[in-house]
Amino acid sequence: MGFPPDKVSSEALAANQDGSVVAGAGFDFGVTGPRAARWSESTGWELIEGDSTDYSVIASRGISADGNTVVGSVQRLDIPTEPREPFLWTPTTGIQLLGRVPDSSTEATNVSADGTVVSVSALLQAGGNRALRWESSSGLVMLPMLEGTSSCFAQNVSADGSTIVGCCGPINDPEAVVWDIRGAVGLGTLPNGIGSLARGASADGSVIVGVAGNEEGIARAAIWTADNGWLDLRELLVDLGLASELEGWFLDQANVISDDGLVVAGTGRDPEGRQQGFVATLP
Repeated sequence: MGFPPDKVSSEALAANQDGSVVAGAGFDFGVTGPRAARWSESTGWELIEGDSTDYSVIASRGISADGNTVVGSVQRLDIPTEPREPFLWTPTTGIQLLGRVPDSSTEATNVSADGTVVSVSALLQAGGNRALRWESSSGLVMLPMLEGTSSCFAQNVSADGSTIVGCCGPINDPEAVVWDIRGAVGLGTLPNGIGSLARGASADGSVIVGVAGNEEGIARAAIWTADNGWLDLRELLVDLGLASELEGWFLDQANVISDDGLVVAGTGRDPEGRQQGFVATLP
């Protein structure tokens, strides 16, 4: 895919529905100076530029199904210590700043398929995180905490915009959470497990993937449904007849899932202990 203009390296972070448009970043020498960028088959990499000289557009984290809406964060240039603020960009409207939580560094983490709902997280200067949802009709709205917790992180939003996923709780023992019409709903853990984190959702939010700790708290790629709760993804695939293909493999985290809830991608370790990406298709 090459590099954005005047950059020496590139990173692809999100793709639109048919894979023809990608959101990512370009870097100067030494992997410094990130700049948000968008790649398409017709134009290659283009930097996402704002109409203000007061900030630099430093990260693009999510992209809509048609590739015409990108979300990410900006950094003030005149005040280098100024916290980040989320943005939404389209070719016709340019950069729209979405606001931020006071005394925090606030970033967009993803966007719905139609580009109207954005998942947002804020890192408070006093410590802890806050999960938020942005819509054009209501602006930036803080999502409720899971009962008994004081810190929540919004990781992703479903394609239909109905569900935001992430986690609440301390960093060493979080619980996966979905935010939907019911409010904040905890998803629990693996049986006898320790901690969980939701990272991706199917289009309607009915299937969740992420990371869940086993009895020893060791991270495992996991998949959640209302009927089964969390399941160890490797164990599920073995039960489906893939024991020989997975011999010696560990699946550490599931990061994304297709809209239909049947294709999961993440990272694992092969029999030689090397980290590799994986993709698994469920029946």
